Amino acid sequence: MMQEADDLRLLVAPDKWFSVRAAVLLVHGTDVLVRVMSLPQGQTGILLPGGAVKFNESAVDAGAREMHEELKLDDLDLRMVGVTENFWPLNQEVQAHQLMMIMMATLSADQYAHVQSLDMEQVDLPAHTRLAWLPLAQVRASIRPTAVGALLGTDDQVHYGVDRRDA
Repeated sequence: MMQEADDLRLLVAPDKWFSVRAAVLLVHGTDVLVRVMSLPQGQTGILLPGGAVKFNESAVDAGAREMHEELKLDDLDLRMVGVTENFWPLNQEVQAHQLMMIMMATLSADQYAHVQSLDMEQVDLPAHTRLAWLPLAQVRASIRPTAVGALLGTDDQVHYGVDRRDA
């Protein structure tokens, strides 16, 4: 996990880590863009693209900045769709508490084509990141944190969820 200046990612005690993350649900048709990651025991997990909110930055501004840095996407019509509180062990000694602000944007055909042709060497994503377009139903069922899946809907309401994991 990369720490940048003014990120709202803080070690608040030797065993407590807190962060505020902006995540963006990018939709094209019935599919959602996700980051696919490797998990222990050969499993895979999926996350929404996004990153840390910076001090004095709104979640929507952070989402727009992250989409520019990670995907070179600009001019997105981002709208807030949910907030989750996520709790999990960061490692053996440190417990994590995260507020995730989730925005949504529907991509145009041109924006979708841009993402499809993205040069992964030219964007700010962790090494070995794989992007995939998955059906919304599959994303709901397998995304991490799990609370995100429960609030991914098609209505215009803002949703709230909590995810507590022991491991």
